[in-house]
Amino acid sequence: MQNDNSLRQCYWLLPGHELDAFPKHLPSAEAAELLASWVGLWHPRLLVQLGGIPQWHSAAQAPETLSGSLLVIPDLARPELWCELSALEANSECLVLLPKSGWQEFQHQVLSAVNLSSADAAEDDLADELRFDFAALGYAYLQIQLMTRQLRYTSNLDQLLFSEQATSAAEAALAGDREKAEELLQACFDTLGQERDHYYSLEVHLLEVVLLAESTIGKSLRSQLESASPAASYLASAELLEQVKQLQPDNFQQLQEQLSESACVVGGLSSERPHPLMPRDCFPRDLARGQAGYRSVGVEPPSVFARLSFGLTSDHAADLKRFGFSGALLIPWSGGKYPDGNQAKISWESSDGIYLSALATNVLDAADDASFLSLGWHVGQALDHQHVPSILFAHWAGKQSPYLQLLQIVARRTPALGRWMRADKYFQETDEPYHQERLSASAFRYNWLANSESPADLLAATQALHRLWARSRSLLNLYNLSWQLEHVRTQATSAESESQDPPGKADHPLAEATQVDNEYRSDQSDASQTMAVKEETSPTEHVALPLSQLEHQLEQLLEVQDALLDAPADFKKQSESGFRLADQLARDILKRLAEQLVPGSSVQDPSSNASDKAESESSARGRLLLNPRSGPLRVRVRSDSDQHFAEADWNYSSGRVGHDRYSCIDVPSLGFVFAPWTAQAPAARRDRNLAEGGGLVQNEFLEAQVDPARGHLRSLHVPARRGNRLSVMVARRDRQGDGGFTYSEMVATDVRMLT
Repeated sequence: MQNDNSLRQCYWLLPGHELDAFPKHLPSAEAAELLASWVGLWHPRLLVQLGGIPQWHSAAQAPETLSGSLLVIPDLARPELWCELSALEANSECLVLLPKSGWQEFQHQVLSAVNLSSADAAEDDLADELRFDFAALGYAYLQIQLMTRQLRYTSNLDQLLFSEQATSAAEAALAGDREKAEELLQACFDTLGQERDHYYSLEVHLLEVVLLAESTIGKSLRSQLESASPAASYLASAELLEQVKQLQPDNFQQLQEQLSESACVVGGLSSERPHPLMPRDCFPRDLARGQAGYRSVGVEPPSVFARLSFGLTSDHAADLKRFGFSGALLIPWSGGKYPDGNQAKISWESSDGIYLSALATNVLDAADDASFLSLGWHVGQALDHQHVPSILFAHWAGKQSPYLQLLQIVARRTPALGRWMRADKYFQETDEPYHQERLSASAFRYNWLANSESPADLLAATQALHRLWARSRSLLNLYNLSWQLEHVRTQATSAESESQDPPGKADHPLAEATQVDNEYRSDQSDASQTMAVKEETSPTEHVALPLSQLEHQLEQLLEVQDALLDAPADFKKQSESGFRLADQLARDILKRLAEQLVPGSSVQDPSSNASDKAESESSARGRLLLNPRSGPLRVRVRSDSDQHFAEADWNYSSGRVGHDRYSCIDVPSLGFVFAPWTAQAPAARRDRNLAEGGGLVQNEFLEAQVDPARGHLRSLHVPARRGNRLSVMVARRDRQGDGGFTYSEMVATDVRMLT
């Protein structure tokens, strides 16, 4: 076709039966070409030339007339053409165009092919300015039709009226009449909105999450900020925002301006750590650090939790709720798998019954053109199945598809395809899910070893972390005990001052004890801390540290502990530093506890010379046992064979083992017991003795009798069960020549209780 004035119709050829066979999923390149071949046709000049809007047509069937037709043939439709492509290209009655991948490039190709790209610039300024709005109109028109088919409805759109409105708007744009062009363009979008409301008036919520990383805080972030997204949600940790503030101050200032107007930050952590590998209480501490970190850079802490790396478990909803989060993005951005909810927006319930709203849905890559190919189908599916229809887009800063811009224009003019919402507004304003969902712990999956550069270091670092955590937890409980003792004593002193009554010895059970010798055990298997109480005439050399300094040391220890997995390859130095801090903190806390429990006392350093041990034990008056755990403990205490503890409820049992004596002391949870020595052995009680000379070993659970002559287990009795439960003897069996067997006899030369 040589004369462009004869152009009367434009056909967009599709495979199958037109839109009914429109593909829902295509590779990125094919999706980009297919969309470009349609959106590029919606330029005001071309619409005026055609006198109407483009039409789609089946590639398998020839149009009624080819004369004066523009045929746009995407690569997807070429295998189904009714004739050879070369024959169509040679036909002088029609113009055949094979589209390019970008819609703007293809639009320039179309205008050049039909001699419409050299119009008067003075008249076309407005047309070129509004070409994005016309392209958005063409995109919205296509997606509304796809949505109609997905929802199984028949289109009620007045095609003739819509075509006339679009053509009139294009004519006004070419004439430079901005007011009329805008009015008619808006009328076209309103017509599409009415078409959509005819079969579903529920609003669809669109969210855009912009992912930030160290590599994107420069030019990429600047480009993103200049794009002026209507409601972007930036995913960034407090440490990353600190880097933006230090390295890119202009970007940070512009980001703050957007946050005060139309954008928000989602996140919550100062730095992202592998919390599923860490003890439970590490996560709340990092949340607290995160809130302080955001405030330190001048950004309000986010109300929606999100993290770029995998790191959530089924019970983290409770912690997030307690820290004031209104919602969470349950999305594994960089790998792993979180469970899918029954809806896009769910009520995520933890095991203790606390629930938090969360967005658990598939994410559309806003940098991939394929995500926008059949958006209408996704919108229709959300309307059909979700109580709160939601579609989530995400992309790296500065990396986005050109169709995201068109969708933003559509959403600004009509809610037909949805409205953009910030993440914080989404969780504040949308309806709550009808039911809570308790997500399975096994559905939170991530292959830590496969994704680690050094799996062996990761395992070793995790082990060191949990060992140090056990020490830290005990020290934290001891610190709390010290704080409580000081608080109680302060209240008691205040009350005594008001009543003017002098304090008596009976007010403090350890008032007679003057000194404390610490035998702090670094062995982690021992859950208690044991101290020997003794008299000493020398002045005190160790001064108990104030609580504020102990708290500072404890914070340092927790920071070292929580950072062990940040760099697993360097965990050895960090773990050694952590255990040194733990040892020093243990000494300082025990010194303070000794001073609080026994005023005027001092604590001997655990590293003191062992030669002083005999002297201190000879003058010792008892043992002070501390339980740093939340449950009661039965602690084994070794002493000389002639040393006895006083008879009391806490003295469970005592017995000789070799040349020593072992006693079992019951220590209450998060408490202490002062066990003084007594010169006389307490009266023997059958239900408390662990062992007797006749080979009987017993406690509240069982009674075992060892034969002193043969050394075998003669009988085993269990309370509330009648009769012997078990007897055991060891023998050697030898085969005889006649096929029989002989058995050896078990004879004991010495039967002793070892432990």
